[in-house]
Amino acid sequence: MELNGTNSGQVKYIFERGKRMSALKTSRKYILVLADIVLINLSYILAYCFRFNFDIPSYELTRFKSDEVIITIIYLIVFYLFKLYKNLWAYASIDEFMSAIGGCIVANLLGIIYGFTLGYRLPLSVSILSGILSILLVGGFRMSFRIIRRYLDGKVTLGKLREVNFEDLLGRDSVNLDMEGINDYIKGRTIMVTGGGGSIGSELCRQIIKFNPKELIVLDNYENNAYVLQQEFNRDSVRINIKYVIASVRDKKKLDLIFNKYRPEIVFHAAAHKHVPLMEENPSEAIKNNVFGTLNVALCSDKYKVKRFVMISTDKAVNPTNVMGATKRVCEMIIQSMDKRSKTQFVAVRFGNVLGSNGSVIPVFIEQIKNGGPVTVTHKDINRFFMTIPEASQLVLQAGAYAKGGEIFILDMESPVKIYDLACDLIRLSGYVPNKDINIEFIGLRPGEKLYEEVLTEEEGLNQTLHKKIFIGKPTFDDFDKLMVKINEFKEIVEEDNREKIISKLEEIVPTYKRFQSEAAISECI
Repeated sequence: MELNGTNSGQVKYIFERGKRMSALKTSRKYILVLADIVLINLSYILAYCFRFNFDIPSYELTRFKSDEVIITIIYLIVFYLFKLYKNLWAYASIDEFMSAIGGCIVANLLGIIYGFTLGYRLPLSVSILSGILSILLVGGFRMSFRIIRRYLDGKVTLGKLREVNFEDLLGRDSVNLDMEGINDYIKGRTIMVTGGGGSIGSELCRQIIKFNPKELIVLDNYENNAYVLQQEFNRDSVRINIKYVIASVRDKKKLDLIFNKYRPEIVFHAAAHKHVPLMEENPSEAIKNNVFGTLNVALCSDKYKVKRFVMISTDKAVNPTNVMGATKRVCEMIIQSMDKRSKTQFVAVRFGNVLGSNGSVIPVFIEQIKNGGPVTVTHKDINRFFMTIPEASQLVLQAGAYAKGGEIFILDMESPVKIYDLACDLIRLSGYVPNKDINIEFIGLRPGEKLYEEVLTEEEGLNQTLHKKIFIGKPTFDDFDKLMVKINEFKEIVEEDNREKIISKLEEIVPTYKRFQSEAAISECI
């Protein structure tokens, strides 16, 4: 194959850069191995010095010299097995530091065993003390070698070393959900997750495989998401039978073929458009994906006798002020009314913002902090309920265990968190001072956004489940035929892509949808 001058130059550059990177990595490995040899032996010498008050008997030195080569080899082999020469500490993390500690402990124990069986028996106090010193020296050197290289490269500062833990931002302890009963309805069954490659859907899949389903169907319209999840499961050698299906929930005929082929027994419906401002500008897409997509999956679930259907909803569906929230309320109405006429148990799970998800504000804040600010917050008083991705996915699985049909499950997320406080915490956890190192700017509420969210309507009430943190909102809608008349009227309107007509129809279907409140709030902020 011939290359033109430009392509040839690019290929040559990439090849040469790859050679330089490879050589650099190799040299770093040699540096670490050489440093380990010195530090391992230094730890034993220091241990002897401390043990004998710097007056080491000659016979003890002779015994150590007889064993030092074998002991050093033992350490290097263990370090290799613990992958201490693989990642080269490109990022400082607790996991990597724990690997260094574990490697030193295991190598030290093997050294003691060797001395007691095949070699010269060193004083036990020296062996134990050398193990402690090796942890300090080997681990400390590696941390310094990461830090110095990256600092000299100008890529990080010392204040940026801490990795932000999302649980630190919750303002409460993570909820440990009761997993009993989940195994009974997951194990040995065919499970489908729509939107299975997304942040919530993929975590659902990770949780589901722990319960040994017969087959897991990962359905996603975005091939890259499905591919990334597939590669992850391949790396982890997941042995569950998993099928990755690229399809849209909008495509009713394709869905019918998929359901007929795989016959899922449990469906977790996570596919949806979730970004509030984008859906305000594209309401027809919100209707197509959220409303008609949910209806298609629900009808197929009923037709093919799915045992349980669990839909992911949002607190934005409660007294909605935006198109996304209103469409998700329609979805709740679909599954509540479907439950009254189907043998399938239809339920919904409603929760707030998910820390670290694709639609979360956290990735935006992190990127803004990396770029030196400013961090943009819409309003100083705006607040939201938050939960972690594992909490959200476990709640969905838990709802499936408690489901009897028609319920909306709600997690007790305690008090809402102010977004301004969240931004300040994230800046501090990144090693900076809010409004000194990193500024916070207020940009005004976005279209469809309100200052606070609610988790249930007044008429829903709350009923306790077996888990003290999970509650049930009572069904409030059951007229499927009436709903279908209204939804069918959407078809022509959506094709016209007439925003005003679409929103008017949403207001007609969802009486609690108050779009003008959000528009008034925007005017006040401006």
